[in-house]
Amino acid sequence: MYCTVQDIVDDLTEKVVAQLSNDEEPNVVNDEIVSKYISDVTQIIDGYLRGRYELPLINEHSILKKICIDIVKYELYKRRGKVFDNIQNFYKDGIATLEKIQKGMITLNEGTAESRPGFFLVSERKPVFDRTKLENY
Repeated sequence: MYCTVQDIVDDLTEKVVAQLSNDEEPNVVNDEIVSKYISDVTQIIDGYLRGRYELPLINEHSILKKICIDIVKYELYKRRGKVFDNIQNFYKDGIATLEKIQKGMITLNEGTAESRPGFFLVSERKPVFDRTKLENY
């Protein structure tokens, strides 16, 4: 998990999280619902990281914590049917950052040099059928 229920509460306030998560008692945070969203978002983040990093990650990364919090907030607001523009923008920014991590444009300080994602060199090889051979046909 990249964040906790308390991280969400700290970011939004307990009252707001309670209103977004609890259908029966709007003054009490429904930990089960918030935890389910955190678990779902963790799976989404892992999906972006899986091809580039060995999971589970060794270190904690504040960038992933922020992304997780932002996407969980988006999901909680979406659950109520009213997503404010700033919440939607945080969601879009989080997904864009995950895509950059997946493409290697942003790297996480993870593991040793041998286990970090590497780069490879693509070289051009001489074509089997060059222009002169093809002109004869």
